[in-house]
Amino acid sequence: MTAKLNTEQQIGWFKAYGIDLLDFAIRRQNGIFIYRNTQAISLTDTDRLDRTLKWLRAENTKHNANIYVRPARGMSWPILFLDDLLDHRTITDKHRAMAIHTSPEGGFQAWISTTAPLSEDQRRAAQETLIAQHGADAGSKSGEHWGRLAGFKNHKRDGCWVNFTTASDQPAIDSRHLIPNGTDAHNGGQVVFHHPRPGRTGGVDKSESAKEFGWVINYLRAGGSRQEAYNRLHARASSRGKTGDIDRYVNLTISNAEQRLSNH
Repeated sequence: MTAKLNTEQQIGWFKAYGIDLLDFAIRRQNGIFIYRNTQAISLTDTDRLDRTLKWLRAENTKHNANIYVRPARGMSWPILFLDDLLDHRTITDKHRAMAIHTSPEGGFQAWISTTAPLSEDQRRAAQETLIAQHGADAGSKSGEHWGRLAGFKNHKRDGCWVNFTTASDQPAIDSRHLIPNGTDAHNGGQVVFHHPRPGRTGGVDKSESAKEFGWVINYLRAGGSRQEAYNRLHARASSRGKTGDIDRYVNLTISNAEQRLSNH
């Protein structure tokens, strides 16, 4: 699939499921984040959309800028977002969603269709629930979070391509079951569900192994089998280039996760 077609597939999915205004942004290598003139781009305004995509492609090619997209801010949208999924099938096999492969290390991002529009605060609260269930990145739970745009290079990850992976035709997710009782979603949904692993010197461990450990805990807690956890974690660790005895690493990670669950 060409880069242009990857981009068209992602944008087309947004449009098909009720997202008709998109924000686009770039982050240059010096850290500058630019999106002032690329907000609320209507997908029916083909001239403006084409000009924006040409600018994004030039920035990605000439300046090694990273390219991002999200539903336009300030509105309710029938969509949820998860980042750093080890395996998109935990989402796409059950819900109407599209998966974007961002890199071997970063895994997948998923955009999930919902049965009703949600405010940013409601999206945040619902995403916290999904993060706990699927082991996604807990730092990407905000309702206005940026995702990668397919068809562009990920210069944070050595210039690998960001690819549109799949779109499923499963039912849209009913978000009413994702926002916990007693949580005021309009005040940000301040209920924390994830269980970060403490770092060796304090704070939270954000390493790849910590992400994988958290995913295994949530996968087993949700009823996943030990063998399937082994298969998926082994594939993930191999794809990100982990060195050493991967079998031992995978077995130890799963054993530690089982021990953690038995203590709670």
